[in-house]
Amino acid sequence: MSFVAGASASIMKTIKEIEAILEGEDLDYSGPKRHALHEKLQDALIKSSRTWYKKGFKRGHMEAYRASVAKGEVPLTLSANVEREFLPNYTSAVPLKSNLSESFVQKVSENVATRGNTSRKSSKRQR
Repeated sequence: MSFVAGASASIMKTIKEIEAILEGEDLDYSGPKRHALHEKLQDALIKSSRTWYKKGFKRGHMEAYRASVAKGEVPLTLSANVEREFLPNYTSAVPLKSNLSESFVQKVSENVATRGNTSRKSSKRQR
C-alpha cells in the first residue's frame, strides 16, 4: 500500500470513529495511539458542545432581557449549574453564568425609549 492510500485509509477510519462516538458506540481498543486519539476526539467533542451550550445560554439571557426590558424582570446576571449529556452516555456538569454588559443594557434601553415599546414589528428575526 502506498503512503497516500494508507493516509486516506487512516483518515476514513478516524471519520468512522468520530461518527461512532457521536452515536454513543463504545470503540474497540486498537492500540495505545488509537486509544489516545479516541480520548482526544471525545474531549474535543465535549468541549465544543459545552462551549456552544454556554453561548446559547448567553443568547437566551440577552433575548429574555430584550423582551422584558420595559418590565425589568430579567436580572442582569443569571447563573445555574446544570447537567447535560453532550455525548450519548456521558453526562457532564456545566456551570453557566451570563452577565449582560452595560453597553448591551444601554443599547436596549435606548431602543425601547425611542420606540416606546419592546416589540420588533418589522424585524426579520420574528418567529
